[in-house]
Order: sequence, then C-alpha cells, then structure tokens
Amino acid sequence: MKRACLLALCSLMVLAGCSSRPEIPVSDRQTLVMETSVMAAGIIAEKPELSSQSGKLVATSTLYNEKDVPVTLNYQFYWYEESGLELHPLDKFATVIIPAHSRTVLNAASPFLGASQVRLYLWL
Repeated sequence: MKRACLLALCSLMVLAGCSSRPEIPVSDRQTLVMETSVMAAGIIAEKPELSSQSGKLVATSTLYNEKDVPVTLNYQFYWYEESGLELHPLDKFATVIIPAHSRTVLNAASPFLGASQVRLYLWL
C-alpha cells in the first residue's frame, strides 16, 4: 500500500514538472547583485539598462560613490538567453576605481546574438 502511494506521488510530481515551461527568468529585482561590502563602502548602483547599439545588445549601469575616498570595485556582467539560461563563455570580471563623490558608468556589449537579459554582479 505504501509503495503504491509513493509511486502515485512520484508520478504526479513528474507530470507536474513536465507541464511547466522550461524558463528561468531574470526578474527586474535580480538584474543587479551587490555584496553587502559594496553598500558598506558607500556605493549606490542602478540596475543595468539594455539597449541596442550597432546591432549589439549593450548593458549600461551607473555607479555612485558617496564616500570621501575612492573605491575599487570588481564587476562582472552575466548574459542570459530569452528562456533564462546563462550563456557561456562568461565575460571576464573587470575592476573600476570610482573617485570620491562621483559617478562612473559601466558598459558591456553582449558577445552573444541570442542574449536578451543581463545581470550585473558587484563586489570589492
């Protein structure tokens, strides 16, 4: 009896998984990921905005330094296709120095034709 119930439950779980759409969307709340140390360093960042320039998808994000000292920041853009799957190979991470009480704009062009979403990750 237990075996029959377990088999029925497993079958229902498999059917439920098959009926869902294979998509992992990058929501608006997930397009910018900052470690807490970045915020503690006085950095404020805007979500990356996507635009098309010369036929390529370009992500742009503005970073603000509210402190009296320059901050060295690491960043990396992650690109995703329409269904939400991450595209490889990954862009290499980069470093930027944001002067005290100023702003810096980060730009990245997608190396992938199928990219439609982006996520920006910031860390010290």
